[in-house]
Amino acid sequence: MATVLTSSQQTFVDITDQRKLSAYITSNLPKTQSEDPNVLPHTYAPSWATTNLKLTPVIFLDQTNLALDASGLTITWKRKDGTSAESSLTTGESVSKGILTVNKNMLASSSSGMITYICYISYYDSETKNTVNISADITYTLVKNAENARLAYVTSDTYVFKYNTSSSLVGASQATLTAQIQGVSISKWQYKNSSGVWADYPTTSDNSNITSGTLVVKPAHAVFVNNVAQIKLVTDDADVYDTVTITKMYDGAKGEQGASGTAGTGGLSVILGNEAQTIACTSAGAVATELSITIPFTGFVGITQTACTCTVGTLPSGITVKTNTAATATAAGNLVLTVSANSTLGGSAILNGTIDLTFTISGKSVVKKFGWTKSMKGSSGSNGVNAVVFSIYAPNGTIVQNQSGTLTLATAAYSGTTAITGTYQWAKYANGTWTNISGATSATLSVSGAVGKVAENDNMFEVSEDWDVKVYGKLLKDYIQSLTSAIYPVGSIYMSVKSANPSTYFGGTWVAWGSGRVPVGINTSDTNFSTVEKTGGASTVTLTTSQMPSHTHTFTGSSATTDSKGAHTHTLNLNKTAWSGSSSSRVVVDSTDYTALTNNKTSSNGAHTHSVTAKGTNASTGGGGSHTNLQPYIVCYMWKRTA
Repeated sequence: MATVLTSSQQTFVDITDQRKLSAYITSNLPKTQSEDPNVLPHTYAPSWATTNLKLTPVIFLDQTNLALDASGLTITWKRKDGTSAESSLTTGESVSKGILTVNKNMLASSSSGMITYICYISYYDSETKNTVNISADITYTLVKNAENARLAYVTSDTYVFKYNTSSSLVGASQATLTAQIQGVSISKWQYKNSSGVWADYPTTSDNSNITSGTLVVKPAHAVFVNNVAQIKLVTDDADVYDTVTITKMYDGAKGEQGASGTAGTGGLSVILGNEAQTIACTSAGAVATELSITIPFTGFVGITQTACTCTVGTLPSGITVKTNTAATATAAGNLVLTVSANSTLGGSAILNGTIDLTFTISGKSVVKKFGWTKSMKGSSGSNGVNAVVFSIYAPNGTIVQNQSGTLTLATAAYSGTTAITGTYQWAKYANGTWTNISGATSATLSVSGAVGKVAENDNMFEVSEDWDVKVYGKLLKDYIQSLTSAIYPVGSIYMSVKSANPSTYFGGTWVAWGSGRVPVGINTSDTNFSTVEKTGGASTVTLTTSQMPSHTHTFTGSSATTDSKGAHTHTLNLNKTAWSGSSSSRVVVDSTDYTALTNNKTSSNGAHTHSVTAKGTNASTGGGGSHTNLQPYIVCYMWKRTA
């Protein structure tokens, strides 16, 4: 096995003299579990079902260890799958006296391959009358071995049903097909109907279902077309399947007995036990791993098994004959072809082909074609190598008190699901260099509690001057840089009330962004907001005439006089009449002859109109200036990461 170089880490905590509640979680098993997907059911190492995972919270009040059943202490456990929300414990996870026990391989059903168990601790301090709440968590991850190549092929205990000249079945009365699969699961069995279409194999009393690993084929089953049944094994991968042919063979012509041929003579037949092969290839069309293809063959004259030999035609590049064993009158022959790894079988773009096989039987030749197809499934196309997992854990916890005592570090190493044993070498990282610890070559290591301490006045973790702090295999400063790069990738916006450029804290290149503008969420249905970093809007606005509301104005005017019009005269018409009646009203007009006249009205005249010219102005209002267009706002510094 190749040498595996790896590293791991543990964090040590020294409880201070300050009065406070602190806790950590101990685990009896490593925090990494490996899965072997190439066996059914999948196996896991270490198996939590065999050795139950036990998580024990260790709780301190100041420097005093609190028993898990201490008065005022409440312990609650939650779980989280990957980055999803916290949830309650599920089946297989139980708590007794504050200790969490897991008796199932919970990572097997985890969608993320990572489960975090969170311990919530609440303590009521009867001295201070206060309740203190803290939490601790521990995360377990699943590592999967690589999957082997995906393969499927079918074998049968017979490939022919023999009938004599009386059309009576002789020999095998059924064929039992057995599926051999790797990396896939069986979907169903099918047959090719008279229309040349693959259809589901009919269920009968012989086959209660068509999804198991075996299939019984009988001559009476309605799957034969012209005395040939083509059977297909379908898997959950459309590119991985196999086909096999079962033939009804008659001695003499099929039909009425003796209608064709003479007794004792029969047709030549060669039955192949494997007519096609799917070859696992990389996405580039190259064979993923070396493969041997076995093609059993049997020769018949009539229904009599007869010796025959096979001559292989032109082979595509990368395929060679490994062995070629002739068939006898009692045993099937075997042709074994070798497919070389990394070969392209004539070209990366060529996906399938056939190989001519010429069989010689009783001095005559029969030609069969063997088909092959590439299954280009990328990473699933090659046999997997076991994942090697190495981790360090502290079975008794990672806390010391006031730089006293020791901590024990233990190792867990697996190749796939098999534990690895061997020689270890522990090393210490100081001043940028790993230095081996003399004599530290066993699977465990005792570490002095004086490695680091918690400063009692400053609430910080201190290490000696010749030690560097590493987080997940990186120096702390490098880890912080990588973490912030993940939190604030290029294109991120950072807001602060501090004027310092964020590169001071996070590294990278940052430029001032959005000066005097308010960010708005993108809205693809509104062209104003459909493009990232599009700008618009104004802080002040002057209304146009069309934007002003409908309104009226007050009119203020002065008095006016009309023009003089309508001057006129009247005409009086006088008529003479006799004077009579002393009581009548009379007017003497002509004194000469004293003629009396009657009263008459004047004619109407002088009707007219007047025009008035108003004088004055509308009242003046409005200044014609712009108005503020600002929403409520608060000002801060905004920066954009560009590199």
